[in-house]
Amino acid sequence: KEIKRRKRHRRKQYVDQEPCIMRGVYFKNMKWQAAIKVDKKQIHLGTVGTQDEAARLYDRAAFMCGREPNFELSEEEKNELVKYTWDDFLAITRNTITSKSETCHEVFC
Repeated sequence: KEIKRRKRHRRKQYVDQEPCIMRGVYFKNMKWQAAIKVDKKQIHLGTVGTQDEAARLYDRAAFMCGREPNFELSEEEKNELVKYTWDDFLAITRNTITSKSETCHEVFC
């Protein structure tokens, strides 16, 4: 009998793609993703089209956790975010990204 060997899959390196220097943002599977670590657990915030969108997504989560953002949030965003609990924030954020609804609140779009 012949032993079948699995091909080793290597991650493709994209020459055009610059490494991300923003906190909580990474490029995976040809998409930008945002994540934050809370209580030693990595929480996936969402997958978006651009590096800036992912950074903004992280920034809102960072604000909710009292961490340093990549970009400063507006006072309007801060005032809106303080209305939510962490669990509500995650649910709304994930729902907004999944549905990509045009009726979503400005803070989460």
